[in-house]
Amino acid sequence: MRVYWGSCDESVPAARCATDTRICHFGDAMGRLPADLSDIDQRALDALMELQSARPFDDISIVELCKSAYISRQTFYRHYKSKEDVYLGHLDQLLGEMFTRELEGAALENIFDSLGRLLERNRPFLSCLFRANLDSRILHRFENLLNSMGVLNGFDSRERNMQAFLAGGIFNTMKRWAKSEASAEAGSYVRDIEEICAPIIRSARTRRELQDRSVMNETGNTKSRHDAIVMVIRVERQGDHDAVREVVRNAFATAEHSDGNEHDLVDALRQSDAYVPELSLVCEVDGEIVGHTMFTELHVGDHVALALAPLSVAPAWQRRGIGTALISEGHRIARDLGYDYSIVLGSDEYYPRVGYVPAETLGILPCFDVPSENFMACRLCEDAPAISGVVRYAEEFGID
Repeated sequence: MRVYWGSCDESVPAARCATDTRICHFGDAMGRLPADLSDIDQRALDALMELQSARPFDDISIVELCKSAYISRQTFYRHYKSKEDVYLGHLDQLLGEMFTRELEGAALENIFDSLGRLLERNRPFLSCLFRANLDSRILHRFENLLNSMGVLNGFDSRERNMQAFLAGGIFNTMKRWAKSEASAEAGSYVRDIEEICAPIIRSARTRRELQDRSVMNETGNTKSRHDAIVMVIRVERQGDHDAVREVVRNAFATAEHSDGNEHDLVDALRQSDAYVPELSLVCEVDGEIVGHTMFTELHVGDHVALALAPLSVAPAWQRRGIGTALISEGHRIARDLGYDYSIVLGSDEYYPRVGYVPAETLGILPCFDVPSENFMACRLCEDAPAISGVVRYAEEFGID
């Protein structure tokens, strides 16, 4: 099987074009991709990965690339090199879509095999994926994938070992690539990956310490202070609404401060102009939704920020780190979406643990009477601009 670069009429024999459906044609010098590119088979996609991802690491020379693609170096430089950025953008989009398609919706036990095959088949594949036109959606899915392997909790498991192995391997590959690129953009990509991978790597290093803290129960089995759980933090889907409503209702049924209609508020916010679909998150444990949070838009003067409300964890799952995990993931997605402040009204003992400080210290004032220690804000980005003004919530909150 060969993948052909350059225009069809110049680089590929006509007979082969008509008979070999595995051939991938790469348009003309304008960088256009054929409409049926997504229909080529898996082997053609494999060849694309092998050819393109090897080049940034000098694992394949231009001569070898041209030989593999049955084209001359002259054709390569005329049709590919001159449009390299365009092709790289298309290729990375293609590889990203393939990567997420292969993993999306896969059962946990199949994810390890899928990732193992990808890494074994093509060492530089993941770095190629992030090489150009970095798509934050792919980063989200990548982090969610690692989270689904147990990063948020649990230890001493196959999932934990595998995720640490993957995180370390991917991060080291990205560092090597950035060193070869020697550009600020490459360094930025590595920092994005480091933000995801570093906690996982640290987690693996402290696994032994966690085990040492375990105590023996009466039957002699090792048991930690909290039963190990594997959480999956993901964006809410339409089919989750009933389960989310039940979680919110139950969570606030025993809350110290509640008006009893938080589940109705969630329903109303979904229909509002303030709703941000990417920031309505759920936590799953063993396929069951046990936590939920929303970040919706509000205004501080003329500046658009976010309101963190409500945050709900099913009573049986409270004090297990689920709320913190939901908030942390929400903060990360919010940064990627361009938001720089989040506002919350709540416990001055809980929310400071996840970065919140009295809002008035940042120039943000409430639009109602509330103890200053309970009205808090979090600066999501270090370079966030200074803002000041009175908060205006979405009308669904019923705050005048």
